[in-house]
Amino acid sequence: MPSIASVSQLRLRTAEADASGGTEVEIRHGRLVHARATGHPRGTTVEVRDLFGAVPARRKFLRSEGNGGCARAEALTLLSLARPDVGFFLSSSRVP
Repeated sequence: MPSIASVSQLRLRTAEADASGGTEVEIRHGRLVHARATGHPRGTTVEVRDLFGAVPARRKFLRSEGNGGCARAEALTLLSLARPDVGFFLSSSRVP
């Protein structure tokens, strides 16, 4: 997670089962934006945007958006097969 946070805009929201509220942490390209209390249902949500946005050299070596998307989908599939008790959701969009 720290590696992803260093090269993206990461927002993590989490709440324990019996907690009255949750916590939200937002990091943009390795810098903490905020950590604060928030309303969130039980569980954890991790949102990653602008992956490698501040690392132009890395973007140059990615073959195509399709290949990167396939690798992410495959990684999520493997995680979901290993943890059938956990819900996973992948959403991807490319903004020109």
